[in-house]
Amino acid sequence: RLLKKARERNDRTGVTGVLLYDDFSFLQVLEGAPDDVQRTLARIRRDPRHTSLTVVQDAPIERREFSDWSMAYGRGDSVEIDRVRNARKLDRDFVRLLAARLSQPASKVFVQQFGERAAR
Repeated sequence: RLLKKARERNDRTGVTGVLLYDDFSFLQVLEGAPDDVQRTLARIRRDPRHTSLTVVQDAPIERREFSDWSMAYGRGDSVEIDRVRNARKLDRDFVRLLAARLSQPASKVFVQQFGERAAR
């Protein structure tokens, strides 16, 4: 439900990004107009399901890394959403491919480290 709602909201507001999940840890990259990203972040902070939220980087970027993604694994169908919903472990191959395509150094490092932590 979280992924589906995030995709719907992000489509409406023009926010793009990726959400990585491993057990009960999340790493999220949000991109878009500063006001839209801040509103999205404020909504996430108000959600009681989220704790220990830390913003690692808040800076302008030259281009979006996920311009064709409203959130997570691309624009997937219901089969893909079911696969994500039932997964408790992060797909390490997906993380490697994702990190390789990132141009923002901070995003690249945090995605790589999150993937390495999940591999343990």
